[in-house]
Amino acid sequence: MNETNYLAFCECRTWATSNLAKESMGNGHNGACYHFKIIRKVYRLNDMEWWIGPSLLITARAAAREYGLSLREMIDKEARSLSEDELLKLKFVDDDGQRKTFAEELMSRPISDFPEPFAGTEY
Repeated sequence: MNETNYLAFCECRTWATSNLAKESMGNGHNGACYHFKIIRKVYRLNDMEWWIGPSLLITARAAAREYGLSLREMIDKEARSLSEDELLKLKFVDDDGQRKTFAEELMSRPISDFPEPFAGTEY
């Protein structure tokens, strides 16, 4: 697993990115918490769709099924998991017009079954 492109979450809503996640999650968030860990990645499928999922292939297949498209129609040549820098740089605008980073939005979402849509230009 590439350690520069995921966020680690805990039931107590503590989170960390990349190597910090690996270190702090393994040590109970600086000794304060020992909850179950869940790792979610955000994937850029094309220039209009970002989804949360466990792998690019599984996530892209779920998105293709959702929209009735082939895998080739769903993803473009730049499909990939977002880097830590991208998660911290890309902006998400919610229904109320509030702007936050993709990392902040990902952290604010309840942990649920995935793959699932995360962001899109048509939402």
